[in-house]
Formats: sequence, structure tokens, C-alpha cells
Amino acid sequence: MAYTERARIRRNECESNEYEPQDSGAQQKVQHQRSPNDWRFEAGQCVTHKDQPMPSIVLWRTYTSNALGEGHELYALRSFAFEDDNRDRLMLGKVLIAGVPGSDTCQQCMLNENGLCPGLR
Repeated sequence: MAYTERARIRRNECESNEYEPQDSGAQQKVQHQRSPNDWRFEAGQCVTHKDQPMPSIVLWRTYTSNALGEGHELYALRSFAFEDDNRDRLMLGKVLIAGVPGSDTCQQCMLNENGLCPGLR
């Protein structure tokens, strides 16, 4: 189906009586439901993946949302594993756990070896 035909169909759906527009204020309602203290992790905190070792530090965080009220915590991480081809990555908060000083994952971190681990301060 060509783009112009899809656009024509969508325009016709919008003009018919069956079309009900989404609540334009829904996203604003979602944003007001979260308080600044609802984060799982703080910037500068050590975290790792829940299924495999990935010693990392939270650089920044944001919250995604849509008109349905669904949203996810999104964290920017810098990996400090000895071998990691992708040092910087974005990860959903639901797949991360807090790093525990002295754990096996902590032992695999370059910051721990150099005495710069924020968890030991």
C-alpha cells in the first residue's frame, strides 16, 4: 500500500464519526504521578545487569512515558568491566540491580582495582 493511500485512509478515519481522539492531556497526567524520589538508582551509583556481570556507573537517568500512562526508567551507564567493547549504553531500570561492594561483580570492575569505587567511599 502506498504512503498516499495510507494517508487518505487515515484522513477518512479521522473525519468519520467513529474516530475518537486520544486525551491530549494524558501525558501531562503521567508526569505529575512521578515524584523526583521514585528512582531506583542515583547518578553516580554502581549498578550491574541482573543476569550477567556488568559493573557500571549511572551517568544520568530519564523517564519515558506515553499517553497510556506506561513508562520506564532509562539509565545511561558507563561500563567499567575489564573487557567491554561498548563502554557507554542505555539500559532499562528493570534489568539493573544495585552493585554490592565486595561482590564478584565488584571484583571485576576497574574502579575497584584502582581504589576509585564509589561504593567503598
